[in-house]
Amino acid sequence: MSHKIKANMDKLQAEIKKLCEEPITYRSAERIVTCHKAYKIMCEMYSHRDHEPARSWDPIEVHVSKLDTDPMMSRIPPFDRQMAMEWTAGMVNADGTKGPHWTTEETDALLKQYGLKCDSIEFWAVMNSLYSDYCEALRLSSASTPEVYVRLAKAWIHDQDAVPNKAAAYFAHIVKH
Repeated sequence: MSHKIKANMDKLQAEIKKLCEEPITYRSAERIVTCHKAYKIMCEMYSHRDHEPARSWDPIEVHVSKLDTDPMMSRIPPFDRQMAMEWTAGMVNADGTKGPHWTTEETDALLKQYGLKCDSIEFWAVMNSLYSDYCEALRLSSASTPEVYVRLAKAWIHDQDAVPNKAAAYFAHIVKH
């Protein structure tokens, strides 16, 4: 492996470590994922080319495994109705309205209509959060339909690489701050 490639891999590794030590934001999370993907690609392409063993350091595995033993994460209670109510009551929506856009009855009907299996109060909070943040962008893209929000909420809730208890963690570390 060339010196320049190794230097680039070391830069990516250092950037991921630095980002993981700072408070997480959407932008920093995206940056971590981007750096991780670039790092993994470089490992796959260049470690085997020069007959070197593949690097064993996986920055995401290192930091995600820390979440399992992180005292801050273990202190977060499971997501519940009180968190959902507080989360949605404080929303200032992109369309200028405040509070939840949908009622629990409306989102329960959507859960049933689309045959989704998830906690209804979590689904209600996530649907309203997505509306709050993205309603204007989706409206301008002619994509502001209940079906789009349902698909986005399903993806958010069933995100395979998210921390456990994602909605409660999001509430504690993003909404409350």
